[in-house]
Amino acid sequence: MTKSDQHQVTDKEARRLAKGLVVLFSAPLRVMEVSGLEKPLTIADMIRMGGTILGGLNAATTNDSLLKEKNREFILKVCELVYVPDELEEFLFGRIVERRENAGDINEAISQVEGLMSGPGATRRFLKEAIAGMLPKGPRGRPTQFNPDSDPDRFLALSSRLMRVCGQLLNLRELFPKKTNKELADFLKTEDPKGAEFVQKHEGFISQTLRDLDFRVLKAHKTRVQRLADAIAGRELFHWTFKYAVQRGGEIRRFKGIEREE
Repeated sequence: MTKSDQHQVTDKEARRLAKGLVVLFSAPLRVMEVSGLEKPLTIADMIRMGGTILGGLNAATTNDSLLKEKNREFILKVCELVYVPDELEEFLFGRIVERRENAGDINEAISQVEGLMSGPGATRRFLKEAIAGMLPKGPRGRPTQFNPDSDPDRFLALSSRLMRVCGQLLNLRELFPKKTNKELADFLKTEDPKGAEFVQKHEGFISQTLRDLDFRVLKAHKTRVQRLADAIAGRELFHWTFKYAVQRGGEIRRFKGIEREE
């Protein structure tokens, strides 16, 4: 008998768990680590599925028709009540006090979720898990094709070409913080028409990059310019994300013995 099996949850503990579960079940989180379940669903399983019920239904599929129907009823019940917090709380409370659930398993599942939602980078971890399995599979910031013989040089050449306009853009943003990137690009056309075209083309991506915490923590101006140039070059050539472009840019420069700005 496990430690969690030995503990008999009190009504007070059951109520506390039920209240917390209402919040958890409302979160678009899916952290299931199994491909299928060969047992009736539990509250602990539902915590790991979170609000991603459609993804959770796949994990609950089984060849046992009776078990499948029980799982379906449980999931649909939570779906039905998730927007009625008081009723959902009573439903969960009832399962717990009737000893149909293992309090130890519930607390362990909650701890796993809390691990995603605490400490540095919690928001990004949470969002990554929230969208895992929900989006169609495809390129997620990485290239579908990358020629190791020629593309590193293409990337470095374009990044170097963009350094000037990126430096000018960052300088202008400091001078005119209320101006949009589009307005600043219009101004840059007189100095660097081609560079301004790249800024206009990737205006939304540039705005997203400049808001990224990994970019905002950079202090040195030269570093900020190079990272932004890498980001735009990676986006233009391979549809890379900011972080992946910086990563690959560093790898390419180290391979070629080029010192990167820090």
